[in-house]
Amino acid sequence: MSESRPISWVGICNFIGMKLAKPLLIAVIFFLGSCIGTDVTDGPVSGDNLELTPKTESLLIGQSFMLSVSYINFLGEAEEVMPDFHSLNPDIVSVDQDGTVTAVDLGVGKVYASYGMTNSDTVIINVVGSENDIAEIVVSGDKINIDIGEETMLRANAYTVNEVPVVTTFFWSSENEEVATVNGEGVVTGAAKGFTTIKASADGVDGFYDISVGFGMAQATFMGSSGYTAKGTAELSLSGKDIILTLSDDFETSFALGTFVYLANSTAGAQVKAQGLEVSQITMNGSHTFNVTEIAENMGKTVSFGEYKYVVILCGPASLTFGYGELTL
Repeated sequence: MSESRPISWVGICNFIGMKLAKPLLIAVIFFLGSCIGTDVTDGPVSGDNLELTPKTESLLIGQSFMLSVSYINFLGEAEEVMPDFHSLNPDIVSVDQDGTVTAVDLGVGKVYASYGMTNSDTVIINVVGSENDIAEIVVSGDKINIDIGEETMLRANAYTVNEVPVVTTFFWSSENEEVATVNGEGVVTGAAKGFTTIKASADGVDGFYDISVGFGMAQATFMGSSGYTAKGTAELSLSGKDIILTLSDDFETSFALGTFVYLANSTAGAQVKAQGLEVSQITMNGSHTFNVTEIAENMGKTVSFGEYKYVVILCGPASLTFGYGELTL
């Protein structure tokens, strides 16, 4: 963890002053009145996040679609931006600067966007030659975490660009066989503690399934931040394919106008709000239980065990961290 330092509210106000078109200064003053204190961070105050949707797409040669862009700045604000778009495989897919992707030739193409120093994840485009070809493979399973030596069965289904099922034979592989192996029937066996991706392939198209081995439970002990209180423990566990977050009976925190539980990879308030997963608002101390998988699905997101490092108690209006605990697997 890097050295903690307070946010410079002067710097934030200078940032706001450069955006006079936005009435954010009034909101900042109001929220500071609601959650007074200095936010303690564990790293630089920069949480820019650039996302493209969809994450995958299937096209016939000559077909096009337009990417959707969302951008969150380091204050946790949504902004409309005009990023630059790039194709990693211009011989397979092209992309215009308005985000329109066009299939050029058969194969798997990848595109991404950049804005300033921030890059998005890549979008994968499968380009096929006919409406009868396999365009997409979806891999599913009952478990996202298994024990060392445990087996679980994965299932793969192939579809055309028109989402018509295709009967085919799949080639299965593991990206890290030291963590888990997979046989020709899609049976995965845990080998060592860690994470890997299982791949099902057919006719040059791949489907993916992330799986962890040996992570049955993670625990965190809360500590206060910014002069506020956070006590007790949190436990992250798996129930089937669902990730469950439980706060202990002796959990205690400060409360203000909008106190929330987040899962995040930072304790800096702005980064937590911009890039973390909002689990729930809370209004009382004591035990709480949340189905994180269902919460993420309701937001149109997915979450995997071990994806987040911290459980954070956040004053939402001011993006101010009241306390946090680091999850230990």
